[in-house]
Amino acid sequence: MPIRCEFLGLERPALESAADYLLGQFADGGAADLRDVQVVLPSGRAGRRLLEILVDRCESQRRVLTQPNITTVGRFPELLYQAKQPFADDLVQQLTWAKVLKEFDRGRLRTVVAQPPDDDDDARWRELGRLLQSLHRELASDALDFADVVSRGRNLEGFTETQRWQTLTALQQKYLSTLDGLKLWDRQTARRFAIQHGECELRKPL
Repeated sequence: MPIRCEFLGLERPALESAADYLLGQFADGGAADLRDVQVVLPSGRAGRRLLEILVDRCESQRRVLTQPNITTVGRFPELLYQAKQPFADDLVQQLTWAKVLKEFDRGRLRTVVAQPPDDDDDARWRELGRLLQSLHRELASDALDFADVVSRGRNLEGFTETQRWQTLTALQQKYLSTLDGLKLWDRQTARRFAIQHGECELRKPL
């Protein structure tokens, strides 16, 4: 689908301008059928407000509204590709990272964590799990994983953390295989896979 950007101006509140633009583009006579339109907004609150404005406009114009599909920026990527398995939620991701860390070879783990927690220190393992979860997400936001750091680091003069990132790569692979065993997907990895394999497609006006 070709991309065409429309600038709505700054003279009026953005959501009011957006509502009027949508009705101007898709309303026809007594009907405002927006069912095939995808709207992406910063927050759920903004989405609810836009819908309120659309309802008010259609009531005053005596039009029947079929509401658009409204989502947030954070949820939008999943509309661009087909998820093949359910996604692991934040807690499951964190606990999986903690489990992988706790079960990993202690000698290798010390290249990442100088003093691994005791086996019964679940709070500390979860804290470490949160740290790796955050690092995993940060790199995934740039379509990278831990193995990419290893390969790119080889080309950087003075890069001395190859062993550390190799261990992190092994942990990441174990994390993903553990989720796969649970028939779950990691959301960030699924997005990266979809981008790399050209699976992203927008089927509705955005």
